[in-house]
Amino acid sequence: MLGGCLLDIDFDGTRFTCNDGVCPDGFSCVEGTCVTSSAGQDGGTGGDGAPLADAPPPDADTATPACNEQFGAAPSYQLCVADGTSCEFFVTSEVATACNDICPLYGGATCVNSFDASAGTECTREVEGNCTATHQSQICICTRG
Repeated sequence: MLGGCLLDIDFDGTRFTCNDGVCPDGFSCVEGTCVTSSAGQDGGTGGDGAPLADAPPPDADTATPACNEQFGAAPSYQLCVADGTSCEFFVTSEVATACNDICPLYGGATCVNSFDASAGTECTREVEGNCTATHQSQICICTRG
């Protein structure tokens, strides 16, 4: 009779830094930390392995809409990070537009910050724009509700 071993390694909760914006396959760079690619979608996990669901935390106002619900109609929308008060998402436009103009289009939201971003690396922050910089592809951080 032969005996065997099965090694099952679970990397959940493991953190990788991405100061250069590069992460292993299956991960995206968000705020200097590689997170699973599904973190930009409902039910993903953050760099610390904690759920990064597109819903407000349990103690938040339950009337606050989900990011996908509020901003999902934006062109080339991709959710990057969601928290109880804001949504960070990638968006494109045919002409250079500022997040100061994009956020109010969706439920009267206000821009918190913005970053230039490129298609192919959608949730990787490049140059900070402070809501007023105009880009054809960018990350907008907008208030919820």
